[in-house]
Amino acid sequence: ALQDLGRQEDALAGYDRALAARPDFAVALSNRGNVLLALKRFEEALASYDRALALLPDYADAQYNRANALAALGRDGEALAGFGRALALRPGHADTLCNRGNVFLSLRRFAEARADYEAALAADPDHHAFGGLAYTVLNLCDWPRVAEIAGEIEARVASRRPLIPPFALLGYCNDAALQLRYTRNYVEFALPRPAVRKPAS
Repeated sequence: ALQDLGRQEDALAGYDRALAARPDFAVALSNRGNVLLALKRFEEALASYDRALALLPDYADAQYNRANALAALGRDGEALAGFGRALALRPGHADTLCNRGNVFLSLRRFAEARADYEAALAADPDHHAFGGLAYTVLNLCDWPRVAEIAGEIEARVASRRPLIPPFALLGYCNDAALQLRYTRNYVEFALPRPAVRKPAS
């Protein structure tokens, strides 16, 4: 609850107290990692996820968020492997596919990024992976797919569905009013959030 309210330091102190009483509480270790990830303390987050996974190797949330921490540290190869492990545990998970796609995109591995974004959207048509896909198909010069995406943009703005990064919109539209509405949607929906699992009572 404290983390949901943005009180990250208080949430971290709460998890530390819980873990002082029960050091083998894998869910608390993983959620502690989520708080550290939100605080951009990536190395500490990674250590917390590692402790959780030593206790529960098949804990999909911890595998996913560990990969996010690795990506934030620029350890792209390890992040890709981590997202792969998370997907083996939870196939078709849209956030995992999208974030792995983001790493592929940062490496300019556009075909692999596109495959992950398409898979994320197949799992969740409203997912903000639409943004990565739109940018990627521009880089691949896939003009038929670009035309399809261009046709979706206005409808997505009207329905407040997640959209593409504002700079990518320049490849699709020069309508200033649409760009403003679009940017507001993007800020609201596309900011990354770590997966949080509530401890069992």
